[in-house]
Amino acid sequence: MSTENLKQQLEYSQQTLGPEHPQTLAVWDSYIESLIASYCIDEAIEELSNLVAVYEQTRGKYHLETSVVRSKYAYFLRQAQDMDQAYEEYAIVAEGFRYVNGELHPDTLFVRQQFVECALELGEYEEALPLLQSLLNDCRYVFGPTNPATITTWKNYVTCLSELERDEQALAEGRELLPTCLNVLGPDHRDTVYLQGMYATLLRNCGHLAEAAEQFGYALAGRRHLYGPEHPRTLNVWTQYASTLAEAGQFKQALPELRSLLDAYRRATGEDSPETLEAWNTYALYLYEARAWWEALAQYEALTQFHENNQGEYGRDTNIARGRYVLCLRAVERYFDAFAECAKVVEGCRKVYGDKHFVTLHARTEYAHCLVDLHRYDEALAAWAALLDDSREVNGPESEKTLSVWNHYAWTLFHAGRVSEAEVEYEFLIEETVRILGADHPFTKNFREVAQRVATHLDKK
Repeated sequence: MSTENLKQQLEYSQQTLGPEHPQTLAVWDSYIESLIASYCIDEAIEELSNLVAVYEQTRGKYHLETSVVRSKYAYFLRQAQDMDQAYEEYAIVAEGFRYVNGELHPDTLFVRQQFVECALELGEYEEALPLLQSLLNDCRYVFGPTNPATITTWKNYVTCLSELERDEQALAEGRELLPTCLNVLGPDHRDTVYLQGMYATLLRNCGHLAEAAEQFGYALAGRRHLYGPEHPRTLNVWTQYASTLAEAGQFKQALPELRSLLDAYRRATGEDSPETLEAWNTYALYLYEARAWWEALAQYEALTQFHENNQGEYGRDTNIARGRYVLCLRAVERYFDAFAECAKVVEGCRKVYGDKHFVTLHARTEYAHCLVDLHRYDEALAAWAALLDDSREVNGPESEKTLSVWNHYAWTLFHAGRVSEAEVEYEFLIEETVRILGADHPFTKNFREVAQRVATHLDKK
């Protein structure tokens, strides 16, 4: 029977028999199923809401039949991404199943799982954590530790710990759960593949980069098999795998992966998609980190031109790419080119952010370095002095950024041949650094080493 005919039959039954009559309820259920089969989800949700109201009025709020219909209503609310309403409905369903079946009945446990998953999707992690702990214990007791329902709850528990940044605790749980997933669900199961990626992320967050890279490799193989080589979920894990290799200093493996990943993003999402541009930036960044400066230079030059064509000479992304292009130019000792490009960066930052924004201050710092590279010491000293005043105003006189600028000013005095003045600056700088950061801080140790070099040079004279 067609959906329209079922609708007409339902209207007739409601008028002649009443909405609570068993025949009406049966037709109503068939009509809702037909709406769902026709992908008319919004209409189905509306009918389910009305049907829940009839059951609640005639059977009671916590009657089993009411709870079954309400559970279906909550399910489709969740499918429609109406998480707040789904969360409220599942809470009522859970109470209904507890009332009728008890806390440990499998149906109750299933509904409790749906309820807590809504809490996770709403970001209510603090509320979800104790619910998950209790549910996990109950699932282990009722189903056993290797039942798929227990594993799903365990996976959600690890996810919740991770979202709450309890990484060490989440890592310990994940290390125990992963072998269970592999043995019970298999390496290609969605939950196993998901957990491998999360476990790798936790390893990386806890500083275990080599092991994290290995696990990301397993997760990548799983996602390629499950979703395909260029599915968004596959590309996401591929990004993490390649980046983790780079973070671990394994550039020989990382750079070819990052290059291939960039090509994959271009094929899958287009040349100028945000995902492609992020992959391009990542590839260029790690080329620079690997000291492959000429290759990085070529990438950042192309990125700068790309953003300039799309955003203009002083666009935000243009400034960022050009700033990194400047670093590459300095690395390959193309100092005049670096100076010219850095001047554009400073002008762009001033136009976009103003003269004393932290982004502009960073650009002005690079500009002063470029002046030093060109041995234009008088101009560099003026730039450092202005920066020092502005940093004291913006960041505060006791900020590490301010102390760093002060160090650059003193060191430039030394380079300019004004050695006595440099020695005096370092005396004041070290005294302040010890007071602010302490005698054992890396800044203090570094400044003392530099001051010693200045003093040694002065003694030789």
